Amino acid sequence: MINEANYDVLTGKLNRRSFNEKFKAQLAFSRKESLRQYLIMIDIDHFKIFNDTYGHDFGDIVLKGVSDVLQSQLRKTDNLFRWGGEEFLISLSCNDHDLNTITKRLLESVENTEFEDNGTVVHVTISAGLANYDEKDSIERSIEKADVALYYSKEHGRNKCTYYTQRME
Repeated sequence: MINEANYDVLTGKLNRRSFNEKFKAQLAFSRKESLRQYLIMIDIDHFKIFNDTYGHDFGDIVLKGVSDVLQSQLRKTDNLFRWGGEEFLISLSCNDHDLNTITKRLLESVENTEFEDNGTVVHVTISAGLANYDEKDSIERSIEKADVALYYSKEHGRNKCTYYTQRME
C-alpha cells in the first residue's frame, strides 16, 4: 500500500505535494556534485482525444504505462512526479550531455511502447518542456518556464522536447 499523501494512487509515482521536499534534497545533491538542476514538464499528446476515443479505463492504463516507461529511463537520483491529469514533472541533476541523452530516451521509449487493452493496441507520444533551475528564480518560476517550453513543443509539432528560452514568452 502506498502513502497517498506523497504518491499518486493511479501511477504509484510521487505526487505534486511531495515536490518541494524532494526538490530541495535534490538541489543539495546538485550543489555537492557540481551539477545543474533541471525540470522537465511532460504531457501525453492528444490525451483528451485518446480518452474520448478509447475511454477512461484505457486512458488509466496508458497513464500508468507512460509513468512506468518514464521511470524506467531515469536514474535513481532523478524524481518523477505525476503533476496532474496527463502531466508529469521530472527533476534531475546532471550535465548537458546526460541531459540530452535522457530527454531523447524519454521521448523514444514512450513512442516505441505499445499499450494494450482487450486486443486494442495503441502508441502514444509525449511532448516535453525543459528548464534549468536558476537560483535567481523561484522554484515556481522554473516550473513555469518548463511549462512554457512544453507548450512550445506542443505548438510546434509535438513528440519533442524544447529547452526554454526567453523568446518563448
